[in-house]
Amino acid sequence: MTGVEFADPDRGLAAALRSGAAVLFDHEDVLAAEPQAAPDLDGDAAVTQTARVELGAGELELELSPVGHSIRLQGEAIPAEELIACRVLGTLRREGEAREFACLGVRSQAAEPNWSRIQRYRSLAVAFSDGGLLALSAVQPAGAEGHDADEVVAALSGPEGEPTPIEEALLSTQYDSDGRHRRATIELWPEGEAVPPIRAGGSIVCVTSLAVGDLQLDTAFFRWSLDGRPGLGRYEVLRRQ
Repeated sequence: MTGVEFADPDRGLAAALRSGAAVLFDHEDVLAAEPQAAPDLDGDAAVTQTARVELGAGELELELSPVGHSIRLQGEAIPAEELIACRVLGTLRREGEAREFACLGVRSQAAEPNWSRIQRYRSLAVAFSDGGLLALSAVQPAGAEGHDADEVVAALSGPEGEPTPIEEALLSTQYDSDGRHRRATIELWPEGEAVPPIRAGGSIVCVTSLAVGDLQLDTAFFRWSLDGRPGLGRYEVLRRQ
C-alpha cells in the first residue's frame, strides 16, 4: 500500500493519498474526498519519482525527491511501514487553472492491516521544517475498550536524517462532538536514555471524513511542534463504522 502526502502552508494546499482514499484540501475547504487507489509509484523510494493522480476535483502532478533516511514502523498488530520525507514539487490542474506548489511531504509503503484483529487504526506522519520526520501508528484491538489496550509504535529522525530509536510512545487525542480528532499530544521515550520524554503537540488545520468500504476514515492535517521544532502533517483515524 503506497502513500503520498504533502502540505504547503504558503498556498494552503494539502493532500493525503493513501489508505485506499484520496483527500485534497484548499485551506479548510475539501476539494476531494474519494475512495481510490494510491498513486502509482514504481522503483526505489530513495530516488526522485513522478506521479499523476486523477481526482474528481482536478489532476495532481507530483515530483517527489527523498530527503534523509527512511524510518520504519512495525508492531504485533501494526503492519510494517517504511516512510521517508520528500521535497514535493507539484501542480494542481483544476477548472482550467494550474496552481503550482512546493513543500515537504512524506512517501510511505505499508502492508495491509489484518482488520479481523483491529477496531481502530490511528496513524500520523509529520515533516518538520528542518528536514526531520516523525511517524506513529496506534492500533486498538478488536473488542477492546479504552486506550489501555492500544499498541503504539513510533519512529523519529532528526534534522540530519539519522533515526532516533524509540522504545515507548504515547498518543493522547482530543475529539469533538462528532468524534473527530481536534488536538493531540505525543510523548516519546528514546531507547536506552534515562532522560525526559520528547514531547510534541498538534492542533487541527483541516479535516474531513469518508467511507472506505466498511470503514470510516477521518483525515486531518495538524500543525505540530516537537520540542520547539515546527512541523505540518497528516493525522488519520480509520475505524469500523
